[in-house]
Amino acid sequence: MPELTLEQLNEQVAKLSGLVERQSKIIAETGEQVLQLQVKDVKTRMSALDMKPQQPEIDLTDYINNEDIVQLVTELQTQLDNLEDRTIRRCSNASITKPSDFLAPLTNRDGDLPDFELPNTLQEFQNLDKVDIIRLAVFYEIIIPNQGSELEQQPEGVVPGISHAPAAGATAVENNSVDIIELSKQFDEIQAIEIFDELARYLGIKYRKGSNKW
Repeated sequence: MPELTLEQLNEQVAKLSGLVERQSKIIAETGEQVLQLQVKDVKTRMSALDMKPQQPEIDLTDYINNEDIVQLVTELQTQLDNLEDRTIRRCSNASITKPSDFLAPLTNRDGDLPDFELPNTLQEFQNLDKVDIIRLAVFYEIIIPNQGSELEQQPEGVVPGISHAPAAGATAVENNSVDIIELSKQFDEIQAIEIFDELARYLGIKYRKGSNKW
């Protein structure tokens, strides 16, 4: 290969310099185009976000939460415990035959005991007068004083195994806010005996005064 002259070397250097300059320009233009495309894409995304409707906040006040579930389970368990306790006490009272045998006291459907003395023995229960019978019947919601101070008798409302519920609109009233003596005057002796027998069924006692012996 013949040796290049100085003039030829200068010519090749000039060509290479021009090629490098053109390539640099192309690279710069390409980079600028890429940057413009990226900026455009970012602007498009931001516009899309601005135009996207805001999601409404969800109101959770009507939804049940863990605390509500715990409270509900606790209330149900309490009711089951009260029901089991009354069942045990009824079974105990069902075995009583002697007048001197002691009765197991029962709570009402709210799980409460009365603030007055319950009959302690079978004989005390047998000897209840009409006022005491009505007092117990009101406490156990066998008869339910309504808002008009009239009595609605629900003889089967609390007896286990019978599905009749208290009448609609009847409102339970605490014994201390009811004139038991006046209420007892609304029942004759036959009705008082029927209520007595319903009390016996509620308490699990086998003794009956009326003709309906079950």
